[in-house]
Amino acid sequence: LIYGGRPDFIAVSDPQTAETARSKEQCNQIISEINADFAGLQSHQNALPVLILGTIIEKNDVMDQLTDKEVLPQWNGKRYKAIEKWPDRLDLWDQRDDFLRKGYKKGDKSGREAHQFYVENRAAMDAGSEVAWPGACVSTPCEDGTPKEISALEHYMNYRAKYGDAAVSAEYQGEPVNRAAEI
Repeated sequence: LIYGGRPDFIAVSDPQTAETARSKEQCNQIISEINADFAGLQSHQNALPVLILGTIIEKNDVMDQLTDKEVLPQWNGKRYKAIEKWPDRLDLWDQRDDFLRKGYKKGDKSGREAHQFYVENRAAMDAGSEVAWPGACVSTPCEDGTPKEISALEHYMNYRAKYGDAAVSAEYQGEPVNRAAEI
């Protein structure tokens, strides 16, 4: 919306790519442009709210800096974790992941055997966990009529089984693995 020739709100989605996130120079350039361009759009009478949504891909990338109050205190960055508390029994999730991998090899792309293991052991597998968005699951029915997933925790753990801990750390937890430290 434009008020007096100036916007009264700005929303930005994903200001960086995986490639730019790995480049210190490109990250600094993006942050410089955000700071300069948005400051120049603000009217003299009104503050300009800016909402920037994105994923922290790498340590010290654009989103990491924008959400670090010590690095860029002028931004009111917030980080959200999908899994606020991990389940107590990760060993049961590892067992379930074995069912998932075996099912994939047998052509069970929807993971029905792994899902059934979760249904039967849900109380123990969910114990101790807390998720930020309880409704974050794929509830569409599979070939057998059962929902693909029945909880957000199952959804996040499916992602973990498919893509690994590093992907979950970056995409769902806002805590990317420091790849430079691994080399």
